[in-house]
Amino acid sequence: MNYIESLLMWAHSLQAWLGDRGIVLRYGVSPSDRLTQSCWVNIQRGDREAELLLWESGEAEFNFGGPKVEVTQEHHEFRQVSDLGVVLGRLLGAIGDGSPSGS
Repeated sequence: MNYIESLLMWAHSLQAWLGDRGIVLRYGVSPSDRLTQSCWVNIQRGDREAELLLWESGEAEFNFGGPKVEVTQEHHEFRQVSDLGVVLGRLLGAIGDGSPSGS
């Protein structure tokens, strides 16, 4: 499994669960004619938003913020698919994931 497949599977599997908690999740892929494929996931809860843009190479841009949260932009270079999980956890945490441990 590659990075893009992993991220899209994660987004698809959580979309309904997040929606039940008032969190909007959107995701998509780059056009197939691009030399380097990429995908993105955006989640929003109220006025807080987080986004991950991921290329097939494992490079990623993670952005999050809100009115009372300074906008943060981070660059990541994943070495293996399991490294993606850490950033996905932070993606949910950035907007409050609706679980008891979320904000």
